[in-house]
Amino acid sequence: MDQIVREVLRFERFALDLNRGCVLIDSQIIDLRPKTFEVLRHLAANAGHLVSKDDLYAAAWPDVIVGDDSLSQCIHELRQLLGDTDRRLIKTIPRRGYLLEALPIATPVAASPSIVADRSPTAADGQIKAASRLQRRTWAVIAICASIVVAAGVLVFFSDAASRTVAAMMRHSAAPQTENLMSLEDTRRLAALATERDLPVPIVHISAPADGLTDAFRRFIGVWVSETGWVGSGRQFMVIVTGVGRDGTAMGYFVNGPAKLGSRVPGPAFSASFVGHVDGGTLRYDGGLGKHLASLTADGRMEFRLIAQDSVTSVAILKPFWLLPPRDRSIATTVASKSAPSHPAFKDCDLCPEMVALPAGEFMMGSPESEGGREGQEGPPRRVVLTKPVAIGKFEITVDQFATFVEETGFEAGELCHTFVLGARPSEWPPVKGSFRAPGFRVTGAHPAVCVNWYDATAYTKWLASKTGRPYRLPTEAEWEYAARGGTTTAYSFADDADNLCLFARFADGDSSFPWRSGCHSGTFEPGALRVGMLAPNPWGLFDMHGNAWEWTEDCWTSEPRLLPVDGSAYTRQEDCDRRSMRGGGWGAERRRTRSAYRVAQFATARYYHLGFRVALSLGSQ
Repeated sequence: MDQIVREVLRFERFALDLNRGCVLIDSQIIDLRPKTFEVLRHLAANAGHLVSKDDLYAAAWPDVIVGDDSLSQCIHELRQLLGDTDRRLIKTIPRRGYLLEALPIATPVAASPSIVADRSPTAADGQIKAASRLQRRTWAVIAICASIVVAAGVLVFFSDAASRTVAAMMRHSAAPQTENLMSLEDTRRLAALATERDLPVPIVHISAPADGLTDAFRRFIGVWVSETGWVGSGRQFMVIVTGVGRDGTAMGYFVNGPAKLGSRVPGPAFSASFVGHVDGGTLRYDGGLGKHLASLTADGRMEFRLIAQDSVTSVAILKPFWLLPPRDRSIATTVASKSAPSHPAFKDCDLCPEMVALPAGEFMMGSPESEGGREGQEGPPRRVVLTKPVAIGKFEITVDQFATFVEETGFEAGELCHTFVLGARPSEWPPVKGSFRAPGFRVTGAHPAVCVNWYDATAYTKWLASKTGRPYRLPTEAEWEYAARGGTTTAYSFADDADNLCLFARFADGDSSFPWRSGCHSGTFEPGALRVGMLAPNPWGLFDMHGNAWEWTEDCWTSEPRLLPVDGSAYTRQEDCDRRSMRGGGWGAERRRTRSAYRVAQFATARYYHLGFRVALSLGSQ
């Protein structure tokens, strides 16, 4: 039977044959209804981006007026076909449209497995599938070998370290793939930037560095982008350092955009691997164009120099695009959980928040006068006894979890939020059109849901209680501090000083853009919260109790801590409870405001870019 190579758009879970109008899943060719295929094709063409219902109507029914049922039926068929029962692949964004949460897989045309033309079901289906699998494996091996050969050819021209790099690539291709530290969102941003600047960026995979790697080496791992291109020519440039070994050996890529007027080196855009060495604060390697030297400036940028064979020096100034997080999680977790008791975690449903069960107990609530950064409303330490166990959310409630609530109930989460405005003072931020999906910085489904007021958070807990039949609610102030301390009596759950705060908290650290920044350096320059669980947990296994998002509590606000109950219950009033207590500190907070004892008032109706919550659950007598 004749075979032809067709135009195929590939994703991790499926592929689209754009010519024939069918879907490939596990080597099976599945025909769709024409309208259903048009909906999927439009979603695939805009993968990772919100597609409005109007755009989908225009794509599938350009000349016909149809109702929502037609589109809903297509989406339902696609979810059934793709096994998307949890709606994580094709996401519904209420009242806005749909989003395909996937990225296309780049595959060389020559290496694309052929699709059988005019295929009809036959008794030989099993043989055809087996042959297809064998053919794909063969093409994959050919593609890997071809990539290595091409890379070797490039490196022979650009670097005298070609043999070492090819050997490393071959070892990498034969070894199991480790988790890529770059998130899906980071990968999308990098792809968008590469397209915008015409930079041929290779597939980037950054694995966790070896244990014990020094900070002097760790700080070079990341993606660096030129601000104005090469000085004098404007030719765009990027440096990607994928890893540095304990001996200082560095591997990565340098990427050049197309030559512009005035460029000393003419020619098209290109990228090439390199193997170099970090020594004395400088990354060095030799290439066909000359000596390459990269050093980091005091303000976190990279100064890259190319010294040509004729001794003429070209300079590019690069800013960090993505940097290695501050210490891999295993090290931070070890610090956090030293001598920590183990507390069980559970979930009441697939989309319910994960909870950590805490025993009844007692602790000293508040802070002593000797604690740095202390404020009067924290009050002197006083003994609080929790007579019953309680479960606290392991993470802050995420965008996906809050969106499920909104979608199922039709709850109006509001479209007016004080979103983050870079370069402006908070007092100058008016309520603008924003929400928990668009708080003024990039978010994914795993980011904490912010732009949520106290009533929004309470509505979520009531829905969760109704859904599970269990008494979910917001934590009281006492429960929150009991959980945050994790059995400690220090200012933070790990120590009295904030030297290691960057391991545990997203806050206004030394690398942030806030005027009140201070303390350690996280290497995170872009404003915004982190995805939940990215940093180390406290001793009881709870994440982001310091920083990331301010968290609502059940209590009415009082500036007199002596009025707070000492039995773990919430402080309430019959009247005048327009302000509620918040805990934990947000991603833009000063470090002192992320201490376990810090408390602050906020109007219950307020929606801000840094206001979120986690939930609590009464466990009763056990």
